[in-house]
This record gives sequence, structure tokens and C-alpha cells, in this order.
Amino acid sequence: MENKPKNREWVKNAAIIFLAVLLVLTFFSNTIMNRSLPEAATEYVQSGPITAKVRGTGTVESQGNYEVKAPQTREIRAVMVKSGQQVETGDVLFVLGNGDSAEIETLTDQIRQLRLSYQQTAVGATNYGGQLQKAQTRYNNAVAAEAAALAQLNGNPDFQSALTALESSKTELASAELNYKLANETALQSIDSLASAFSDFSLEAEKCGADATSMTTLNDARFALNSAREALISADGSANSVSVALTKLETA
Repeated sequence: MENKPKNREWVKNAAIIFLAVLLVLTFFSNTIMNRSLPEAATEYVQSGPITAKVRGTGTVESQGNYEVKAPQTREIRAVMVKSGQQVETGDVLFVLGNGDSAEIETLTDQIRQLRLSYQQTAVGATNYGGQLQKAQTRYNNAVAAEAAALAQLNGNPDFQSALTALESSKTELASAELNYKLANETALQSIDSLASAFSDFSLEAEKCGADATSMTTLNDARFALNSAREALISADGSANSVSVALTKLETA
């Protein structure tokens, strides 16, 4: 009878120990699992638009190729960009070597032609100026002869001859004056056209990268044109003075 209570006591103690071990294992198992789980952050739900985003990798290619051509026939000394490099407006793509381009040579030839045209116009104006000067001299001589004839009007048979010479000189002077004015106007128009052309050529030369010698030639030619224009305007003023004097004499 005494063995039965002892057996029951042993079974009871074994059950208590089993339950305690099971409780301890359950506690540590939950703790380990909680530590191994990833942490999650909570977010509050808000209203707003839904934007779809796609992530991926790939290669972007242009739909077309663009060729850059230089407007000049000159040697390229250095290339400042690499293949595939991104460039912006104003970036230097390449550096040209020294030497005159075909465009600058063309401009130089045009400058020579303009200077030749100017010289021919100036020669024509000079010829008419010489004719005007000769007519002015004859006119002065005729005026002097008229004055002498008027002083010796009574009984002087040469008075009529002097008067005829005066009228002839007036006609010659008027014709020379008209020719000179026409030549002067033509020369002024030519010079104005040349000056406008020189301005256009100067802009083109600067765009083409003309050297200092070419630009100096352009500036010298422009200065010569301005000087010639001032000389023609001054000569035209002198011709007008002669015309006024002639008119006064005719009405005297």
C-alpha cells in the first residue's frame, strides 16, 4: 500500500517538470522567432493620386544621326569632343588649323574687283573735273575780255568778238558743269554701293575667321572710299559755286 502513494508522487513530479520544461522551451522559441522576423514599419493611409513606376535597365539610342559640317575648307588641327560625348550649344567641337580658306580667298578677290571699280570711277570723275577746270579758265578769260570790251565800248571793233567769245565760254562751262555733276552723282552712287558691299564683306570675313592682314585691307579700302566720297562732295560744292556765279553773270 505504501508503494502506490510513492508512485503517484513520482508521476506528479515528473508531470510538473515536463510542463515546466515545455513552458521554458515555448518561451525561448517565441523569442527567437520574433528576433528573426524582419521589422515592418507602419504607414498611415492617405488619399492621393497613384503613380505607376517601372524600374529596369537598358540602352537609349537616338532615332537619327546628325552630321556637323564646317563651312570652310581648312584643316582640322584638334578635335575637342569624343564619340558619344554630350554637347551643348556654343561648345567647341574642333579647332581649325592656320591658313586661308576658300571663302576668304573669294572675299579677297571681290575686294580687288571693288577697288578696281572704285579706281575706274575715280579716274572718270577726275577727267570730268579736269574738263570743268579748263572750262572755268576759259570762262574767267572771257569775263576779263568782256570787262575790257565794256571799258572800250565806244569805237572798239573787237567788242562784238569778245562778247561772242564770252557767250561761247558760258555754253562750254555750262556743258562741262553738267557733265561733271552727272559724273559726280554716278561716282557717289558707286562709292555708296561699294561701301555697303564692303560692310557686308567685313561681316562675312569676320564670320569666316579672316586674318589680321585681310581685315586691315578691308579697313584701308573702306577709309579710301570715305575719303573719295568727301572729295567728291567738296568738288560738287565748288561746281555749285561756279554755277551761281554763272547765273549772276547771265542776269547782269
